[in-house]
Amino acid sequence: MSSADNFLPGINTEEIFKRTRGKVVNVTAAGGKNSKYLPRGLTVKEKAAGIAYNRAESMIKLDKASSGIKTKAHMRAALEYIARHEKFDVENGHGDIVDLDKAVSHLDEWCADMQVPEVTVDSKRPADARKIIVSCPEGTDPQKVLGAARQLGQEIFKEQGFEYFMVLHCRDEQHPKEPPHPHVHFLVRATNNLGRRLNLRKADLRYMRERFAVIAKEYGIELNATSRAVRGKTVKAKTQAQIHQEERELQERQGNKQSQAQKWAIHRKKQARQAQHPYQKQRLDELRAALETGKELADHPILRKAKATRSKILENVAAYIKELQKNGDAEDKFIAKKLKERYSRLSSVESAQQLKLRIAKRKLAEKLAEQNKPSGKQSQAQKWAIHRKKQQLNKKENNAER
Repeated sequence: MSSADNFLPGINTEEIFKRTRGKVVNVTAAGGKNSKYLPRGLTVKEKAAGIAYNRAESMIKLDKASSGIKTKAHMRAALEYIARHEKFDVENGHGDIVDLDKAVSHLDEWCADMQVPEVTVDSKRPADARKIIVSCPEGTDPQKVLGAARQLGQEIFKEQGFEYFMVLHCRDEQHPKEPPHPHVHFLVRATNNLGRRLNLRKADLRYMRERFAVIAKEYGIELNATSRAVRGKTVKAKTQAQIHQEERELQERQGNKQSQAQKWAIHRKKQARQAQHPYQKQRLDELRAALETGKELADHPILRKAKATRSKILENVAAYIKELQKNGDAEDKFIAKKLKERYSRLSSVESAQQLKLRIAKRKLAEKLAEQNKPSGKQSQAQKWAIHRKKQQLNKKENNAER
């Protein structure tokens, strides 16, 4: 394997997946001999150029199958949510716009075929539909995003017999509260027309990200698809729920001025959320103990593995840079230069806990420095203390004179 393949390995669609005896469908089966689609991902050169030019990453998010849609009510609610109650157009897998009532009627047919219960009776029941979000950076043409997402849906899902609905969300004059980045929601039936289940794993997500980046380029959208480790990201990514919660808190802070009582109420709610699980309480206790003692947090086995991965990536990228420099091509040399600059200034490998501790220590140091900083302005308490001291000195002087 060459240094390029070591640094940015490609996807082998023939070997990466295990045989599943026909019970489930792997999304990478799209693009077979009888298909008009080619199962090609990004080349090493395209990924390296994406890093060098700092291109945005292809973003695809999947819901958890274990906590997915398992009732009729949940399935209807999911469709109504992405349609924003008819504020956005709902498109089916054939590319036709359908009204919400017709789409809901079609969902009822799904539920009848799959015998979906009205209320969950078995928590271990597999999901009857999957939610997927395909996103592009702020400023991207929404119609180009829709076109690329439509092709991805037809290639990955329709090609293998899965029915789905998709809805484009974007911020405009009619929808000012939508996120600034255009994105497409998919609601995909979990079984296809042959009764085989949709099996989405990490390898499938990786393949879908690369395919979307390739398809998006055909629509004039430049995207990259690399792993978090290759990009130098070591702190675990935030969940969608965490992102939404932080956005709500930011909107609350940026809205009307809050009274001290409101601020304390929000603070107590946040603390209650963090301490509601024993694991979260343990993590908070670890941070407090580390702040009080001044000690560093020990490396978790997963973090030690991440450090070993970082070392291997730096070794591979150094070999790939030498390979690019030898070619003599101007673009290759430019990519080599940018890669060298990028990987020379990567932040150290640390866990989310260690990052929180480092930020807390910095804020504590800044607070202490501010308290010890001499200032011409004095608080009322300081003024009264100085006044009392003067009175005591005057009293002593008068007594000495007597």
